[in-house]
Amino acid sequence: MSLKRAARNGSIPAMKELATRAMGKNQLAHIFPLVKQHLSSVPTRNEASIQMALICFDSLIFGLENALVGKSATLLVPLWHSIRPWLSFFITQFPLDLTEAAVDDHEALLKSTKLVNLFVQIPEVLPLLASVPHFVGHIFTMSLIAASVDYDSEILKATSKTITIISAAAEQLDQGWQDDASRILSSKAPDKLALGTVQRLIELAEKPQISYPDLIARLEILLFCSGNDGRLRLQFFSKQSVAWVTFVMGRLTRPRNLEPSNLPLARRAIYLSVMYLKKSLKVGFTWVSDALDKGILQSIVKAQPYLVYDRQKSTPKNFTVESSIVFILDTITLLAVYRSVLHRARTSLRRAEVIEDALNLQGPVNDAWLRLKEKVDRLWSLRPVYYVARNGAACCMSDNCTTRREGDTSSRARDMRCSGCQYAYYCSYKCAQSGWRDGHRKQCIELQRQFREGYPRLMSPSEDEWFIVIGQSEVYRTPKKEAIDAMRKAYSDAHPSAPDHSILTFLDYTVLPGPKIEVISLHDFVGTRNMGYYRWEMYRDWAMEKNGFLLGITMPDRDLEPYNCLALSLPP
Repeated sequence: MSLKRAARNGSIPAMKELATRAMGKNQLAHIFPLVKQHLSSVPTRNEASIQMALICFDSLIFGLENALVGKSATLLVPLWHSIRPWLSFFITQFPLDLTEAAVDDHEALLKSTKLVNLFVQIPEVLPLLASVPHFVGHIFTMSLIAASVDYDSEILKATSKTITIISAAAEQLDQGWQDDASRILSSKAPDKLALGTVQRLIELAEKPQISYPDLIARLEILLFCSGNDGRLRLQFFSKQSVAWVTFVMGRLTRPRNLEPSNLPLARRAIYLSVMYLKKSLKVGFTWVSDALDKGILQSIVKAQPYLVYDRQKSTPKNFTVESSIVFILDTITLLAVYRSVLHRARTSLRRAEVIEDALNLQGPVNDAWLRLKEKVDRLWSLRPVYYVARNGAACCMSDNCTTRREGDTSSRARDMRCSGCQYAYYCSYKCAQSGWRDGHRKQCIELQRQFREGYPRLMSPSEDEWFIVIGQSEVYRTPKKEAIDAMRKAYSDAHPSAPDHSILTFLDYTVLPGPKIEVISLHDFVGTRNMGYYRWEMYRDWAMEKNGFLLGITMPDRDLEPYNCLALSLPP
């Protein structure tokens, strides 16, 4: 029996040999009809059917890579429709085994991802992805899995290129695929995928000549995964990824990476970094602290001469580099009320302002920079008051602290907060390690569990004391004292029957430039806000007993949600 006759009868070895010969002679036109004749339209796990599909994929990949198929939409679109069920089958039913280091050993996945990348480069095929949104979602998932296992795999390269094309055409595609992809990622993405992607980012950024297309593809993966309402926070809103994307942004702003030939791609990479940080920094103040440690303010300053403040073609409406940088600076300004952020913000500002380009800040970015500087300077001046209020006691929670800074308010004093529970404070890395070994580990895990289950977050007592010092400084600072006294008098005149202990001065630090000051009733304050573990009745009784009045203080917490506390205010 001839080879061709055996192939017509469905012989897999004959079909494979015939396809190999056809590719060697560039005569694919003879093999396509034969392969399609035996290619089932309903994918199954039957070994013969799978092998037939892979032969078809091999032929198509060879033909598209070598321009042997032509670029006619009348030919390629029907081809896409005929193989798309098999592509979806392989990509959705053959997940990568994360225990295997050799990702590219998955032959069906490797050929599928290569073929998808070749087809999405065809303008007539790209819009057809909107009809199979789950397919795009699995492409993203596969890229992330590959990134976490093998950074140099062909699967990762093919999926990254596909994602870059899809992201660039996002405005032309039906947005339904984004929602569907988010759902798939939320339910099936393994842990630590983002960190694998970020590690690859760092490797790329450390190269003598940055591979910008590869870098941009991974930044787009992170940006996409950070845009689904926080459902992927544990994987993609990670403290490490925020810190290291900041690190990558710092590398991007080195002069050698901003040469004229690289500038368009460098701008795109900087923009993606800024957008990811804009979405991620607001999640928590410990993440802002890490970003400051990695030099986010210095990177923003160094990037200014190279940025073009206009709308980017492939980004959502009203999202510009300028507005994103302003948002980042304002987020740091809001969260500077936390001592762990304040210390790092002050250090970063001093380092950034010695950079020559710091004088080039203009417009809204300059306004946001000045707001940050003014807030940091103001809060830093209150540190001596805070230590006096604590009678010189250090805020270190380590039982074996050997570096207590009694009354030390110098710039060497570090306020280090546990990034897990955000409750414990330490004065040095040594004390943090000691506290972890001596029992904080168990407490930290329990506090994190309670927070995940919906319990109010337990704020550090020393943090509450710091908030009270900030609030008191506003109440008794001229000229605000006169304005607040006038507001309290006006409230008393309007409510003559209200006793002093029921009138509360409300300070809202969740707004800029802040704080917003109001005089309201204690009942209105506690009745409309989540007070967590606060026993407001106790503060009311203290105010009655000591003839003082109450302060209600609202600070930005995780996700910039309000954290509310009460304080008894007594004249100095």
